[in-house]
Amino acid sequence: MENRLAILLVFLCTLTLGYGQKNNKSAIQHTISGKIIDGDSGVPLEFSTLSLFETETSTLVGGAITDQEGKYTIETKPGNYYLEIEFISYAPGKITDIVVTKDNKNIELPDFNLSIDAEKLDEVVIVEERSQVSLSLDKKVFNVGKDLTNKGGTAEDVLDNVPSVSVDLDGGVELRGSGGVRILIDGKPSMMVGDGNTNGLRNIPSNMIESVEVITNPSSRYEAEGMAGIINIVLKKDRKRGFNGSIDVSGGYPLMGSTAFNLNYRREKINLFSSIGAGYRTGPGSGFTYQEQKYFDGTSEIFSSTRDMNRNGVNGNISLGMDYFINDNNILTSSFSFRRSLEENRNSVFYEDFLNSREQLVGLSERYDDELENEYDTEYALTYDKKLKGKDHSLIADLRFQDNTEIESSDFSQEFFDANRVPTGEDNLIQRSANSETERRINLKLDYKRPLPNDGVFETGIQSSYRLISNKYLVEEEFDNEWIRLANLSNDFNYNEFINGVYGIYGKEYLRWSYQVGVRAEYSLIETELLDSDEGANSRDYINLFPSAFVSYKINDENSFQVSYSRRIRRPRFRDLNPFFTFSDPRNQYSGNPNLNPEFTDSYEIGYVNYFEKGSLTSSFYYRHSTDVMDWVQTVTSDGVTIRRPENLNTQDDLGFEFTGNYKFVKWYDLSGSLNIFRSITDGANVQEDFTADAYSWFTRLNNKIKMSKTFEAQVRVDHRGARKTTQGSRKGITSIDIGLGKEFPKQNISLSVNVRDLLNSRKYQSINEFALYDDNAQIGTFYSESEFQRRARSVVVSLNYRINQEKKRGREKGNGGDFDGGGEEF
Repeated sequence: MENRLAILLVFLCTLTLGYGQKNNKSAIQHTISGKIIDGDSGVPLEFSTLSLFETETSTLVGGAITDQEGKYTIETKPGNYYLEIEFISYAPGKITDIVVTKDNKNIELPDFNLSIDAEKLDEVVIVEERSQVSLSLDKKVFNVGKDLTNKGGTAEDVLDNVPSVSVDLDGGVELRGSGGVRILIDGKPSMMVGDGNTNGLRNIPSNMIESVEVITNPSSRYEAEGMAGIINIVLKKDRKRGFNGSIDVSGGYPLMGSTAFNLNYRREKINLFSSIGAGYRTGPGSGFTYQEQKYFDGTSEIFSSTRDMNRNGVNGNISLGMDYFINDNNILTSSFSFRRSLEENRNSVFYEDFLNSREQLVGLSERYDDELENEYDTEYALTYDKKLKGKDHSLIADLRFQDNTEIESSDFSQEFFDANRVPTGEDNLIQRSANSETERRINLKLDYKRPLPNDGVFETGIQSSYRLISNKYLVEEEFDNEWIRLANLSNDFNYNEFINGVYGIYGKEYLRWSYQVGVRAEYSLIETELLDSDEGANSRDYINLFPSAFVSYKINDENSFQVSYSRRIRRPRFRDLNPFFTFSDPRNQYSGNPNLNPEFTDSYEIGYVNYFEKGSLTSSFYYRHSTDVMDWVQTVTSDGVTIRRPENLNTQDDLGFEFTGNYKFVKWYDLSGSLNIFRSITDGANVQEDFTADAYSWFTRLNNKIKMSKTFEAQVRVDHRGARKTTQGSRKGITSIDIGLGKEFPKQNISLSVNVRDLLNSRKYQSINEFALYDDNAQIGTFYSESEFQRRARSVVVSLNYRINQEKKRGREKGNGGDFDGGGEEF
C-alpha cells in the first residue's frame, strides 16, 4: 500500500509537469493589473472575479481571480477594453476606457472599491469555508477552521497535522524531518510557544488559531534563526464592522474540557478584539525501556523499566487588543495577553535489574514522581502601521515586552524489593527538586517598503532583541530526617541574549519573471554563567551575514516555477546550554552543554506549482548543508546511568522531494495529501569515529473529505512516518488515523463536530539505540536499548461552535474546488 501511494503521487507530479509544459503558451507582451478592495474597510478582496471585454463587440477576451492581496494581472493584446468585477454579496463594478497600445505594454489601474449590495446580502448563505491550505512557491498557509480533526485540540495538535510538520517524542517541532524550527505567533517571537518546544503550545486552544504558515526557505526579511525554516501561528482577529465573534465549547475523553470566546467590535475608528479561554486536560501516557550493557570480560548488566504517567492541568488565557484607525494611512494597534497554567503530573517507573541474563533477577524498585508546574506568561505589544505616498509604500514599527515565570517542584520516592518482590527493608530513597525560572524579553522591529520604477520594490528593516533568563535548580535528598543538597545536580544558571539585525531586499517583476535578492546582517552576544560552579561565565559574540535569493517564472495562470536560496542559523537555546535542568529519572538523564556553538545551514530549493481543473499540486526538491550540527549524544556512566547531552557534529546534508496536492474526484469527495522522501547524511566523527548515519526515510499524509450533504461532512486522515536510522540507532515507523464528523445548523449559527484522534491508539514512538562503550579511548563493550513511549493516548472530543453575527459570510466557490487553492506567487 505504501509503495503504491508513493508511486501514485510521483506519477501525478509527472503528469502535471507535462501538463504545464503542454499549456505553456507563447508570451503575451501586454498586461492589465490592479487591486480590488472593500470600499468600507479597505481590506483586499481575495477571489474576486474579473472579466475583460472588447469595447466594440463586448466579446469576452480574458479574465482573472484576485490573489490574497486582492491583486490581479490579465494578459492581453493591443485594443480597447472594459473590465467587469464581481464578488458575491457586493454590487458589481465596471472599469471602462482601458486602452492598450503597442507602446503602453503594462497598464496598472488604480485600486478599485467594491461596495456591499444590501439587497443581495440578505440572500447570501454560507457557500464554502476558506480553503484548508493555500499554496505558493515559498510557503503553505494551513487554515485551521476547515479541519474537523483539530476541533477541541491544542496548538500542538494543530502543528502535528500540518503538512511537512511533525512533533517528536520530546515535544520538539520538526519540519521536513529536521529540528531547529523557528516558531512565531502572528509573525513575532512569543512566550506563548515556549523556548522551541511545545510546552506553551499545549496551552493554546486550537479554536484561537486562524491559520498556520509554513515557510521552508525564508528570505532575508525574516530573522535568520531557524535552520529548517519558520512556522508562523496566526491567531484569530477580525476587522469587520459591528459586533461579531464566536464561542467554542469542547469536552472529551480522556477527561478534558475547554471553552473559548473570540469577540470583536468595530465602529468608526476603533476596532476592539479579544480572546478568552480556559480548559482542563488529562494526558495519560506510558512507555518502557530495555537496556543491556555487554562487556568484553563476559559480564552483562541488564535492566528494564515500565513507565505510567498522567499529565493533568488547568489553564486560562486572555488576549485584549485595539486597532485605532487614525486616518486612512495610519493604524495604531496595542495588545495585551496573559496566560496561566497549573499542571499536576504523576509518574511511576518500575525497574527490574538483571545480571548476565534475563533469568538472573537481582533487584526490583519502583520510583514515584509527583510534580507541580505553575506558569505565568504576560505580553504587551504596540504596532504602528503607516501607508506612505505611493502604492505599496509603507512603514511598520513593532515594540513588545514579554515576561514569563515558571515554577516546578517534584517529590520523589523510591521503594526497593528483592528478586521475589519482597521489600528488602532498605529505607526508601526520598528526594525532591525545585526549579524556578524567569524570562524577560524586549523586541523592537522596524520594516520599510518602497516601490521603485519599472515594477521594482526595495525593503529594509532593523530588529533588536534582548532576552534575560534566570534559572535556579535545586535537588535534595533526605538523610536522617535532614535534607542534603546534591551539589552535582544543583546550580543557578543565568542566560543573556542580545541580537541586533538589519536587512535589505530588492525585488523586481518583468513580464513573467520575478526575482528578489537580499542580505541580512546579525550581531549575536550570548552570555551564560553558572553561579555555583568553577566554570563561571562564558561569553560569545559573532557577526554573520545571511543572504537570500529567489527567482520565479510564471509559465501561465496554472503553472509557476521558482528557484531559491537562503542561509540560516540555529543558535543554542537556553536548555541546550544549561547543564542542570532535569532529574525525573535518575537512570536516564538529560544535560545541556555550555560550550555548544551555533549551527549554520545553506538551504537550496526548486519548487513547481500547478493548478488544474479539479485540483493542484506543488512539488519541491530541496537540499540543505549544515555545519556544527547540534545533535543529542547518548553516553553511559560506569554505574549504568544513561546521559543525553547535545554536541556539535561536523556536518549534515539533507536532500529530498516533497509533493503536496489535492484532487476533487467528484463534487462530494476531496482527496488531499503530502509526501516527503528524503536522505540525511550525518558526519559526527569528531565526537566518535563511528558516530555517523546515512538515513533514508519518508512521511506522508492522506486527508479524505466526504460531503454527505450541504451541512454534514466527514473527514478521515491517515498519517505515516517512515522508519529512520539515527547516529546511534534507529526509529521505527508510525502509522495513525484520525477521523472527524461535522454538522452545520445554519439557522442557529451552530457547528457541531466529533473527532477521534489516533483511532488505532498506534501513535507510539519506538526506537533502538546501539553504540560502543569506551574507557580511556579503548572499547570495553557494547550498549543496546529498546524503548517505546506514548505521550497521549487515543482521545474522543466533541466540540460546539456558536457564531455571533457571522451566520452570513461572504465567500465564493473556488475555481478548482479543492482544499489546496492557491494564493498566487510570493517571493
